[in-house]
Amino acid sequence: MTAGDRIRIRSVYPFAPEDRALLESVSDRLEWVHEGEDTQAWVDALVDPALEILVASTVPRSAAGTPRLRWCFTAAAGVEDLVALDPWSRGIAVTNGSGIHAVHMAEYLLAGVLMATERIEARLANHAARGWGGPASGLNGRRLRGREAVIVGYGSIGREVARVLDALGVRIVAVKRDPSRRQDDGWREPGTGDPDGTIPARWAAPDELAAVVGGADFVILTAPATAGTTGLISASVIAAMRPDAWILNVGRGALIDQGALVAALRAGRLGGAVLDVTTPEPLPADDPLWARSEEHTSELQSLAYLVCRLLLEKK
Repeated sequence: MTAGDRIRIRSVYPFAPEDRALLESVSDRLEWVHEGEDTQAWVDALVDPALEILVASTVPRSAAGTPRLRWCFTAAAGVEDLVALDPWSRGIAVTNGSGIHAVHMAEYLLAGVLMATERIEARLANHAARGWGGPASGLNGRRLRGREAVIVGYGSIGREVARVLDALGVRIVAVKRDPSRRQDDGWREPGTGDPDGTIPARWAAPDELAAVVGGADFVILTAPATAGTTGLISASVIAAMRPDAWILNVGRGALIDQGALVAALRAGRLGGAVLDVTTPEPLPADDPLWARSEEHTSELQSLAYLVCRLLLEKK
């Protein structure tokens, strides 16, 4: 096999040695280079005339250093950051990581739901104070069975969240751009998700959000950032939620009117928020979303849990 027969692939993701070996075992035709930084500046400065496939979260702004580049794979599910770079007009195909994060993020969201219902942080604080507690301590949890979750964005992650919560007896309401299209033909791990859309007890369109969140214990956001989803969780939607309801967001920070969220948390009009994503990112250290509410004895709080969304963090 000559050098001209090989396909050069460069990955800037920090794959573990065993993962690199697995990738390299796919075909002798693939020439893997594991080097680089997943930043726009580094990718823009890349000079690799033989490169055909790039594994990174972005693409070069110019074709000067990578004239043969024809395919970019990003592990992110959302590709909105690539729109301004428009790789498609330069003949560069883009594939994303839709489906590969579903199990990880569903488990993360389940942890957030359990943290809210089981009052995990309050129990840990009680433990640190060496308090025994008792029936009157206020540390009793709320059982999940019979609760309701509104899942906004019923794609691979939303469907796996639905499967996990449904198994615990939570009623699912699915909010989808086109509720009539209930089947999902995307990739998923065997035995996961809700490919046929049989789990939700109710389906709704985004313009029905204010009507459906009123009965929810949890409003879970797994939608991408688009022109249609920006500010979807508006002040009016938040006002329609119950004062003990929680918002959990693993979609994009732009989905929420963050000022309205902060105001609701400060006023005690929400139970709390679990935020994997914010506007901006990273969240500034002095942002009010980091702070617990000290104004309410019920320990209403906003917890910004910032975790890596890449498959590299956990399989």
